[in-house]
Amino acid sequence: MEEAAAMAALRDGLRQKSTIVLRLRAGHRVPGKDHSPHQVEYRVLLFHDGREIIRYSLYQDPDGRHGFPGRGKGASFALTLSERFAVDADTEHAAEVHIRYEGTLELKGKAPVRFKGSLIFDGSGRIRPGRPVIDGIDGRATFGTGCVTLGLW
Repeated sequence: MEEAAAMAALRDGLRQKSTIVLRLRAGHRVPGKDHSPHQVEYRVLLFHDGREIIRYSLYQDPDGRHGFPGRGKGASFALTLSERFAVDADTEHAAEVHIRYEGTLELKGKAPVRFKGSLIFDGSGRIRPGRPVIDGIDGRATFGTGCVTLGLW
């Protein structure tokens, strides 16, 4: 039933956006491949109308997961995503949803990296990652359009 409602909303001028917003990566990139030996991606599915956020969903992309076989086997991660607050649209600004993430990434033979940061989605479909705080000497972060990659490489 919810899918039918979403499809009806799309016909009524709403837009849908699906994109990677957060990527965790451990180890060096595999030559000739688009990923590292240990990688996991989180996506957002966002329904918006240019001003309001109608609905959103954050999820782990099963096609964006490689490696991470479990604790003690090369690499592991823990991640918590939570909505901090939502701001309704007004005459000057589109609606916003502020998401907070916090987690740990471990690669065998290296010290664990702890990280936390934020993502902002708005009613016009823009996604803005905040600069993460990284605790760990080997930790790195890179930014793409609407996406942040955290890891050890």
